[in-house]
Amino acid sequence: MTNFRWKVAWLIFAISFVSYMDRVNLSVATPVIMKEFGFTKIDMGLIQSFFFAGYALMQVPGGMLAEKFGHRFTGSIACGWWSVFTALTAVASGKYTFAIVRLMFGLGEAPIYPAFAMAEHKWFNKDEKGKASSFILNGCFFGPVVGPAVVVWLMTTFGWHHVFLSFGVVGLLLAWAWHKYVTDDPKDSPYVNEAELAHINEGRVEATGEKQIAPWGKLLRSSQFWALGIQFLITDSWLGCRCISWRYTNSP
Repeated sequence: MTNFRWKVAWLIFAISFVSYMDRVNLSVATPVIMKEFGFTKIDMGLIQSFFFAGYALMQVPGGMLAEKFGHRFTGSIACGWWSVFTALTAVASGKYTFAIVRLMFGLGEAPIYPAFAMAEHKWFNKDEKGKASSFILNGCFFGPVVGPAVVVWLMTTFGWHHVFLSFGVVGLLLAWAWHKYVTDDPKDSPYVNEAELAHINEGRVEATGEKQIAPWGKLLRSSQFWALGIQFLITDSWLGCRCISWRYTNSP
């Protein structure tokens, strides 16, 4: 039996890893950018908030896009989109262009995790879903750990512009790899043999019946829904603040 699905899992890890590195690169480069453009802390806070605004606005539509067009197309477009705007950060010339670039970056990143959820459903046996999900989570939490060190090295060696250009190029390569190797259905992949396909589909039960709109009223009244949202808000805000604080502490 081939095991190509685990190569897909490692690609999911790599894209998650880079996506979260892309989130912290501006935070780490903040002191240098503030000094060069004369930004205040309020300006940088506004610029950073535009990413979260775009990310939040595109979460639900991103899931709908992934469901309509499939995880292959949606994932590669999302990864390519945010990588282009990561690279364009290097040519931003003022707080408004920085804000627009970060907004577009956030819009592009939002659909990737719905696409990953669909890929996990299609590519893994029902008993492997938890292990497959860990590749996403490990990428998400490992990225902010490694990201600051990589950003600082790039800044001190080549300058802050190269941080965003380098991350953009890496993201575009990953978008190409996702589109080339991860089909919407493993049965269409030339890298999956019949034994692996049978293993993936073993015990699979496809949903039946007409799809319905999510019960937003019930969700908005749920304390668990709000608790999860607040948890992720605090976690992302804390990571950003820690990166900025670390950079200020270690800057000359």
